[in-house]
Formats: sequence, C-alpha cells, structure tokens
Amino acid sequence: MGDRRQETGDKRQKTEDRKQKTENRKQKTENSRGDPVGRLSEDWRQPMNIKRIALLLTCVIIFLSLSPVCYAQNDIKSYYIKSSLKDIISLIIREYVEPVKEESLLKGAIEEMKKVDRTIPADSCQSWEAFEAAFDRAYRQNPSLSSKLGEAAIKGMVRSLGDPYSLFMDPQEWDYYRRAMTGGTFAGIGVELAVKDGSLIITSPLIGSPAEKAGILPGDEIIKINGQSIVGRDFYEVSKCFDGPTGSPIALTLKRGKDRLDLRIIRQNISFEPVKAKIIGTSPPIGYIRIPLFGPTTDKEVKKALEIMKGKGITLLILDLRNNPGGDFNTALKTSAFFVSGTPLVKVYRKGGHLEDKCADSSCDFSFRIAILINEGSASAAEVISCALSDNKKAVLIGTTSFGKAVVQSVFSLPGNAALKLTTSRYLTPGGIDINHKGLKPLIVVKTVYPVPEVSKDPCVIKAVEYLKK
Repeated sequence: MGDRRQETGDKRQKTEDRKQKTENRKQKTENSRGDPVGRLSEDWRQPMNIKRIALLLTCVIIFLSLSPVCYAQNDIKSYYIKSSLKDIISLIIREYVEPVKEESLLKGAIEEMKKVDRTIPADSCQSWEAFEAAFDRAYRQNPSLSSKLGEAAIKGMVRSLGDPYSLFMDPQEWDYYRRAMTGGTFAGIGVELAVKDGSLIITSPLIGSPAEKAGILPGDEIIKINGQSIVGRDFYEVSKCFDGPTGSPIALTLKRGKDRLDLRIIRQNISFEPVKAKIIGTSPPIGYIRIPLFGPTTDKEVKKALEIMKGKGITLLILDLRNNPGGDFNTALKTSAFFVSGTPLVKVYRKGGHLEDKCADSSCDFSFRIAILINEGSASAAEVISCALSDNKKAVLIGTTSFGKAVVQSVFSLPGNAALKLTTSRYLTPGGIDINHKGLKPLIVVKTVYPVPEVSKDPCVIKAVEYLKK
C-alpha cells in the first residue's frame, strides 16, 4: 500500500514537472515572437522553410552586389570598345595612303557620335584623353547605346578622310561584299558606283542584271534615289540605298548628257558572271575572252582558257574588259603577268611617297597578238591590265576612254564581324602616267552599242578582228 502511494506521488511529481516544462516552453515562444532573429532561428529547424531562407539570403547578396557587378561589366565593355577604337585609329594612320592626324579622326568620330547622343561635347576631339572621357560619360548615361556609339565613331573617322572609296562595313555589308567578290549571290539591281568630278556615277551595270535590262549605261549620273536628292549625302550613305530584299523596288533619277531618266527597278538576286571564252572565225581563228570582274579565281579561269587556245595553235586574242568595274588588284597583276615579264606592270605609290615597280613574279607563259576592248565602264583592276599590256607593247586598246580609277583599296577585318576598306595605295602606268579621273585613251575609237549585241555582230569585236588580221 505504501509502495503504491509512493508510486502515485512520483507520478504526480512527474506530471507537475512536465507541466512546468510546457509552461517554460510557451513562455520562451511568446518571448521570441517579438524578436525576428528568434523567429528565424525557430523556422530554421523546419525543413520546408530552408528553401525560403536560402532564397532570401540569395536576394540580399544579389541586391548588395548588383551595382558593383554592373559597373564592372560596363567598365570592361567600355574598355573593350575604346581599345578597339584606339587600334582602328592606329590602323588608319598607318595604312591610309595619305598622311592623317589623330585629331582629325577624333573630330570626325565626335561629329558622328553626336548624332547618337547630342550631349557629347563638340570639343572632345582635342585629344584621345578628352575623347575617352566623353565616350565614358555617354556610355554610363546609356549603356544600351554602346554599339551605336562605337559604330558611329568608326564611320566618322572614315568619313573624315574625304575618300569615297574608304568605308566601314557592318556585318551585313561585309557579308554582302564577300559574297559579291567570291561569286556568291546578293540582292540588288547590279550596278557599280564611283565618284567622279564630285558626281556619283554608275561605273557599269552588270551583264544580265536588272540595271542593264532597265537600260542603265556606264557614265549615268545619279540625281535622286526614291525621290530624294543625293546632294549633300556621302558615298557610303547613298550606296546603302541600293541594299534591299529581293523583289523590292528602287526608284532612280539619272542624268545622261542633257537628258533625265526616271526608272523604277525591282531588286533581284545578282551574281557576277564567270570568265567566258570562245573561238571566233576560222581563217585565222581568234581567241575571245570576256572578263566581267577580277575576283579571287579570275586569273586561274583566264589561264585555263589561254592554255586551251594555245593548245589549238591560236596566236590572236581579244580580251574584252568593257564594263568591267575592277575587283582584286593582285588578281589583275597575276593575269597581266601571263603576257608580260621582265618589265614593270604598274608603278605603285604608297604612303610616304614611296614609288615601287610591280613586276611579274614569273616569266610569261603565253605569246599572243592582243587587242583589248575598253570603254567608260572599264575601271580600276581592268585598267591595271590594260595599261600593263599596252604600255609594254603587248596589246592595243580599242573602244572608248576608260573610267579612270587608279586607286587601290585593302580590306581589314574588325571585331564583331565588321570590316574596314581603306585606300592604301595609288598606281601609275608603267610609263609613270597618273590616269586617275582621266582614264586610258584607246588607239582605235569605237563606241559600245547597247544593248551589247552577240559577239559576231558587236562593232568593237569586229574592229578588233580587222586589226588583228592585218
């Protein structure tokens, strides 16, 4: 009995102890409700709340570090763009054919950048440090304009040169240029443009192009594009107007002598024609090679045709370079070297007034009596081979005076899949004559008939055949 009472008492004591512990826990819990840290420590023990706490801490960390990271990223991007611009300035000063001052390049850059951000001070071109500071301010005020500011700066530098043949090509234009030069297709109307005596001239319409079919001729002057006058607009801006998707129209107002022509032409897929070769006549047979453009493989195509003709015993040759706007300078030299050796092909004027003779790398492989057909659409690389052969008494020129573009451009790739095309040299004839803006005069004058008839009925070809048979 006593033992039972003792057990009952023990149980009562334990029960009271449990009640006391429960009251203590409640008190602690009540005290912790006013303390965020206390509540947080309680919640930390709950498995379902761990993710919430981790998310909260992550948000706090991101918030505290967001501004420094953004500024660091912006500083890196700004540094990269400025570094690229500094390299481009050095490139232009080093490679452009005429002397260039950094201040004039920076002035052009600032003028163009102000079109993107009017708050840029006009006097920021006095030094690289001033330009850099202006760029940084504009960039930090609106980082989204970084690419536009960088592109505007490059365009402004190039435009400050005052050279219509030097230009900046964005990724789309660079792709267009490469496809055109390598025989790929591109959308357009098929014209080559050049500046002559302050006017924008069509050097030549490409054979079979919408421009040729519309009746455009070499030497036509462009007055308006889509109803807008081109007066006061630079070469780069105007040339971009010809870009557009296949099937889209472009309206041109042209000046031809005293006449004005209004044309509406639909853009189509364009590609340069390859070298065409054939044998005309039988007594004696005469080789005929038409070169529409000097691309990277033109010399190989011409050599293949010449080997076939040589194998057939042909000794008379007509090279048709009419409406050939030029192309790759080195390819023209390689092609010239098939016929000339031991003497200069042209004289090249480089930066600093250095004049050097460009001679053939190897001995000539062929011996033909040659007539070269030229006209006002024959320019640049086409004039290189024309003067190389005619000055060296290897060919006679027949047709009309050539266009007169005796400058050479080099293309430099830029970051971002863009490119810079710069005039890096000028060339003179082997005899030292500058034909820029003057052209080459033919020995025998014959005008090109449009549309150009088939070879057997072409007045220029007929005259060349008569000359070669003498």
